[in-house]
Amino acid sequence: MKKLAFFLLLVPALLMAQNRPTWNYDPQQPISADFPQKLPFYNDYLPLQNTYYELNITLNNVRKLVSDNLKMNPKQNAPSGPGFQFEIYTNPTHRSPLKVKYNIFTTYGLDVVKSIEIDGDFADVAKLFVYMYDTNFSTNSTPVNKATKHYKQDHAVFEVLPNGKASVIITNTKYKNNTEAFLKDFNAAKMALN
Repeated sequence: MKKLAFFLLLVPALLMAQNRPTWNYDPQQPISADFPQKLPFYNDYLPLQNTYYELNITLNNVRKLVSDNLKMNPKQNAPSGPGFQFEIYTNPTHRSPLKVKYNIFTTYGLDVVKSIEIDGDFADVAKLFVYMYDTNFSTNSTPVNKATKHYKQDHAVFEVLPNGKASVIITNTKYKNNTEAFLKDFNAAKMALN
């Protein structure tokens, strides 16, 4: 019985150990397209590339932006599954919830964001788009139904939907959905540290 209990405890521990980073991991130096660049210590929203960054960095950064600037709170028990993680934000003013879907993949036991889909009330999504990438439009160039913004490798598309709601789709211009190319570049940057 002791051998069986030992075996049942040992196997999961070994499996978890194999999925951990194989280098001296530093949370201020996350898996990202900017690796090995370190993140500064910050308390406010930090304009970062949102795609091909660790999920915990991107999610917490977006959460800070939505909580502080839109005065919305994350709802508990948002759905998640293989390849995606949702964050749903609500506000007591009875506006529509703001839904943020992170499309992810896992490497070294950590989730990394490939793309982001945001939808919700027009005013909330428009503010988020402007705040997220420090976007400015003059009155003569304000788009009617669609706007785009490039930031580092991110390509964000804001679109007004027919039902009066809006959406933002954030993709990566360099890697698109090619996680193998990202991992090749990341591993080369990681090896250069040694």
